[in-house]
Amino acid sequence: MTEEQLADAVMRQEFKKNEKILFDFTYLDNSDALDDVIQNNIELIELDENFKESYQEIVVRFFDLFESIYVYYEDLRRFLDNVHQEHYIDHTIENILLNSEGKCLMLEIFYLYGVMLLLMDRLIPSIARERLVICYSRYVGQNASDLYTKVVKLVRGTGYYYDKESRK
Repeated sequence: MTEEQLADAVMRQEFKKNEKILFDFTYLDNSDALDDVIQNNIELIELDENFKESYQEIVVRFFDLFESIYVYYEDLRRFLDNVHQEHYIDHTIENILLNSEGKCLMLEIFYLYGVMLLLMDRLIPSIARERLVICYSRYVGQNASDLYTKVVKLVRGTGYYYDKESRK
């Protein structure tokens, strides 16, 4: 058994143990009912507290990753809007693309954004992203981030599925 297979087996076992307290985006529609189920069961309360204690820091780090990807998108959009509205006196999109260095930089900023999205989709399956965001919402609170709703839209499933086995 390889190290990757072992890690995958451990994660599957950990998920099985905690699946009753890990929710996807369906939680957003009936959060009160699902929270009541947890609060009315001593086992689930203990499991939830242990999970929070063990994984809250990791959950926050993943949410920060998702939020950073969204902030990159917003900064890119703002830059393009500013160039289009001629906030930069000597620069227009056309002038930037006529300059070889400008053309290269424009390609790189879009390439980087695309790579971020593809890696997120490939390395963090959509169900895991959804559960991480819901854990963040439950343990830290939706109001802890001004961009919570934007991050929810960003991490929604795209339908992309990467199968490691078929790529070997």
